Amino acid sequence: MSLNDRKNISKILNRTNFKIMAWYFGPRDSAKAGLKRAKLLYKMPMHSTGKEKFTVYAYFKTEKYDPEDPWSDSESEAESVSS
Repeated sequence: MSLNDRKNISKILNRTNFKIMAWYFGPRDSAKAGLKRAKLLYKMPMHSTGKEKFTVYAYFKTEKYDPEDPWSDSESEAESVSS
């Protein structure tokens, strides 16, 4: 998945009030993609049917999205994903 794909997904996730989310990108890559107001809850290695190894990362939302007061896409990285 390209960085541009992750950026587009992050924009959608930033406007979604998920409680817990799992995906395959760590905190640093998630922050680069623009995911905001989420904290790393857990990381776990996953088994594959092939020879590849990967890790799944679970995040929780730290602040509910309010469409009446939308978050800026240009906010500082300090507001983005943290571990």
